[in-house]
Amino acid sequence: QTSDLVDRKLPVLAEAVRVIGDPLVRNMGTVGGSLAHADPGADLPALALALDAELRVRGRGGERTVNAEDFFVGLMETALRPTDVLTEVRFQIPKGRAGAAYEKHKHPASGYALVGVAAVITLGDSDTIDWARVALTGLGVQPTRAEPVEWALTGKKASDTLIADASRHAADGIEIREDLQGTRAYKANLAAVCARRALERALARARGRVD
Repeated sequence: QTSDLVDRKLPVLAEAVRVIGDPLVRNMGTVGGSLAHADPGADLPALALALDAELRVRGRGGERTVNAEDFFVGLMETALRPTDVLTEVRFQIPKGRAGAAYEKHKHPASGYALVGVAAVITLGDSDTIDWARVALTGLGVQPTRAEPVEWALTGKKASDTLIADASRHAADGIEIREDLQGTRAYKANLAAVCARRALERALARARGRVD
């Protein structure tokens, strides 16, 4: 659960891994195992979407690469076939003036995400947001990109007000699972809060601030 290389090259991945379950879970689990299991409350699937991960799969038909966007297809369902094995995961490292963050509200007993948000921001000239990627876990049956948030941010001058306004759309278009942990309205509000916090930290990191 610790890696100097990951801390340097992709600190958001290290950040997310450190809030998975407890130390026993983190030491025994694997990145590939978490993605292949595709639990709706798992943390790493959101990171895979936000970081445009490529997943290398080997099966009877040979090898193929599946983009994270196409890998998660339903409740604990993936694009893996019965004879497939996930052999490699490639996360894209954000380039330029980029920052990323993962924000999670966890279940107090299991450690799974009631809501988890992975956010990546790339800044251009004059603090304009050239690129934004936001992905959520915990809300629906599978990890989902919050495209309305991305659209609201892209091409705009970065500010706390912009992030707050965009984050209100975090749950838009997602069929939220209502359960003992919260109503749909509660989880939608939680998603907005987590999205705002993740985006604020991602923006600060893109600006070169160390937290």
